[in-house]
Amino acid sequence: MSGGAAFVRSCAQDDDSDRGEDQEDVPSFVVPVTPGDEVASLRFDDTHNYGDAEGDSMGMSPQQAGSQTPCMADDITETERQWRQYIAHYKGKAPHPYETHFVAWRPVGELGEAPEREKFAGVSPGQFRGRHAPESAMEVFQLFFTRQMFARIIECTNDRVQRILDGRTPKPDHLRKNNQWPPQWCKSWTPLDYRCLCLWIACCVARQIVNVDESYAWSKAPYVSIPGIASIMSRDRYLAIKWALSFQRDHESTGDQQLNKIGLLLDHFRNACETSWNPFRELSVDEMMVLFTGSSKWKFERQPKPTPVGLKLLGLACPRTGYVVSFLLDKKGESTVEDKVMTLCRRVKGMWYHLFLDRYFVSVRLFKRLLKEGVYATGTMGTGRGQPPALQREKRDKGGSKPPPMVRSQGDHAFCRAIDPPQMTCVAWYDSDLVWFLSTALEPTTTTVKRRKKGCAGKVDVNAVDHCVQYNQFMGGCDVADMKRALGMSRSKTYKWYLALFFFMIDVAVINAGVVWSGLKGETAPGRTRKWRIELLMALVAEGRGVDQDFSALSVPQVESSGRKPYTPNQASIVAKLPQSRLVGHHYPTTDPARVATKGQGGSKVGRGQCSVCLRFWGFDRRVTTICGECKVHLCCDGCFLQWHQKEPDWDATFVGWGLNKSKT
Repeated sequence: MSGGAAFVRSCAQDDDSDRGEDQEDVPSFVVPVTPGDEVASLRFDDTHNYGDAEGDSMGMSPQQAGSQTPCMADDITETERQWRQYIAHYKGKAPHPYETHFVAWRPVGELGEAPEREKFAGVSPGQFRGRHAPESAMEVFQLFFTRQMFARIIECTNDRVQRILDGRTPKPDHLRKNNQWPPQWCKSWTPLDYRCLCLWIACCVARQIVNVDESYAWSKAPYVSIPGIASIMSRDRYLAIKWALSFQRDHESTGDQQLNKIGLLLDHFRNACETSWNPFRELSVDEMMVLFTGSSKWKFERQPKPTPVGLKLLGLACPRTGYVVSFLLDKKGESTVEDKVMTLCRRVKGMWYHLFLDRYFVSVRLFKRLLKEGVYATGTMGTGRGQPPALQREKRDKGGSKPPPMVRSQGDHAFCRAIDPPQMTCVAWYDSDLVWFLSTALEPTTTTVKRRKKGCAGKVDVNAVDHCVQYNQFMGGCDVADMKRALGMSRSKTYKWYLALFFFMIDVAVINAGVVWSGLKGETAPGRTRKWRIELLMALVAEGRGVDQDFSALSVPQVESSGRKPYTPNQASIVAKLPQSRLVGHHYPTTDPARVATKGQGGSKVGRGQCSVCLRFWGFDRRVTTICGECKVHLCCDGCFLQWHQKEPDWDATFVGWGLNKSKT
């Protein structure tokens, strides 16, 4: 592409290209700053008047300016000169500078004096935002899944079931003629209340922990049954609530995003995420996919991605913790990408947060808008988003393009500074190919990165710029959140797009609450372990059963198998019958001698035995090769061994009946 291809691309011709495709060539406007020229700082005021810092407006419309010959006199500024060349090319059809990717650039390599940038004005980053810190796991969860949300779900769900039973809701078109309406689950419906909804969400969190689909969560087959989930709520009740879920009535407002079915609940949840925690200075904007294979006009198909089909959301997340600050459903063609980014940043404007974006979002026009609203930004650029013409690719004689002469080998870089705003810098860096970085927060300082180089063993130091290092470090906020979601998702099969969003809200609420909980506890790995999810699960079950949040107050999970009655142990009587020798002497875990003698070649059953704790206290058939060297009984190393050798054991600490450990030894 020639020198000026899309450095001056008009939004009237391409309001917001989807991926920054190559655009038609336009002449390259390279006008060096001559000695004696006054480099004026052009400003964009609220009325979009375009003038210099002294208040001298151009005093002409684009049509009038386009009819004039570009002026090269010495009495005009370099910025005005480049703008007149720009509108002269489009013959007066160019829109206002504020609405385009136009910005006047200094010559390549001429930085001048670094402008003064505002300091970060965020309050207590990485801490809970509120007067009274929550004290329990349930209170932390309800910072995001609030009582108002619980009340709305309960009211709308019960109302929907009643409308079906009264005949006010017609039979859906997707049901076959022989399908019963009202359905059987409606006829046996028990009104939903707060405690029941807590237990239903507890089932979703339990499925996150064990990472099992709801089709198998209530299975009674040997070796694959999960008795813990079945003890929280029956399968029929869980499915009935799922099928009946409703979040708003048809006549109600559709919220900020104009979404029926779930718009108001989504807005309430997003406000809770934005106001419950103070994020760190660095934030990233990226896409987040929610798996959904049903029918919806907002469904995206992106085959090369980990989630190829589903609903696409734009998320604002903290790369250090994975906290999702805000998100927005990407509705095809209803607003520009720039408007969506500005909506995501509505709660961080004016505090000089540092935003990181990829080439799908980045443009000169967006960065000018963000800077005006008090937000710094850094990101990679695609072609057609306002790069300096001197850093654009050059056309080859036989077709194709090549990098500019100064950036053609690994580690080469060149940079330009904008005349207005002076905080904006553009860097062209060659790694395995040419990459453009645009930033309003960083100066093009040189550093080194480790890269593989042809003909060299291992990795070598390659010259780079600070833009590249910080982009790689802080761009992955939404990726961290997606990773935490992937460790355990509560999603389930559904043909309703708003249910897919609701399960996404549960996952995000668990992630964000884990970050806040870890911050309150002073932990260094926020919300990254299963410990938080298990604590939240126990709190939800305790809230649903109306008992104090104490593990001993909860009923013991029961294991059912064919031909056997559910096992309910009496812990006190079992402890009284245990040998007292377990409390005396030196005890250590070791491998079963029978397995050592055969060196593991005698088969999978040789040297294996039932864990005495799992079998006696939970009725759970867990076979292990570890024994106590003194007691000569098989014990699990993760919890069971420690509790076996204590006078007053805390059997709930083992928690093996759920297939998990409540605590690690």
